[in-house]
Amino acid sequence: MHISKNDAGVLRFIAPGKLILIGEYTVLEKSPALVAGISVYAKAKIKRSTKSFSTFVSTNIKEKNLHFRFGTDQVRFLNKKSENSFPFIQSLLLEISHLNIKITSHFELELDTREFFTKNGVKYGLGSSAAATVAAANALCCFMQVKSDQQLLLNLAMRAHMRAQEMVGSGIDLAASVYGGVIRFQKSHSDKSPISLNFPENLKWMPVWTGKSASTSDLVKRITKFKAKNSTDYTRIMKKMHLCTKPGEKLHRMRFCCLMEFFCCDPR
Repeated sequence: MHISKNDAGVLRFIAPGKLILIGEYTVLEKSPALVAGISVYAKAKIKRSTKSFSTFVSTNIKEKNLHFRFGTDQVRFLNKKSENSFPFIQSLLLEISHLNIKITSHFELELDTREFFTKNGVKYGLGSSAAATVAAANALCCFMQVKSDQQLLLNLAMRAHMRAQEMVGSGIDLAASVYGGVIRFQKSHSDKSPISLNFPENLKWMPVWTGKSASTSDLVKRITKFKAKNSTDYTRIMKKMHLCTKPGEKLHRMRFCCLMEFFCCDPR
């Protein structure tokens, strides 16, 4: 997580996207998974506002801004037309309001996640909402002078994400955005820090994008539905997938480093 400040009092933050290397579905069943933070970033900037309310601005949806005021343990949203346009940010603001901090000034928060989309607006599927949530959480905590570390940011972002996605997901994408690098993540250990890993220097990866976007929450809901209807098949498949994660886990015992590059072809 990178932080910078300029002479105009604008605080800037970035958070990386993610690429799950192994265990993308077994992680939902508390199996360990490996995930990498990649060089595609959500960018947040925050500054003090002279208005009588605070504002959230998205560079991706310029025609819709979110205006709000913080109250005691609550957030009052002022423009109803945009109220449901930013579920992750709204959930994050609600979580921030529960931190029992005194907010003395209004602010303008702006998020830019254009790196996660093609020029035609198609998502690559690299965890844009998670990266945006983490960047925004760091910006808000810093602006409000909340003492935070990586674990606090992860817990805060995870609560906001779970609220927005109706408790769907593992939080592995959030962990990648908070910690960066390559990490071992396990859902049952969400109260503990993920383990940073090193990769062998001669190990090369080249991710391939299908050219189509997909909703993570929808995919997870489909898996949950399959589990409810076909529990025996689900258990058998998950056991096989869990066995596939063991060789990958051994990487964390190797003391080598490698450069992981992200390649993506835009099918315009």
